[in-house]
Amino acid sequence: MENNSTKLIKILNRIPDIRQQSKLLHSLIDIIFIAIVATA
Repeated sequence: MENNSTKLIKILNRIPDIRQQSKLLHSLIDIIFIAIVATA
């Protein structure tokens, strides 16, 4: 059982990684959104 501060630290350590991935994710979401709008 982890305490909350340990979890928080782990999350904070992963933030740069998440931000790096979120750029990719945002562009992917944009592409999907455009595709949905185009086919609608």
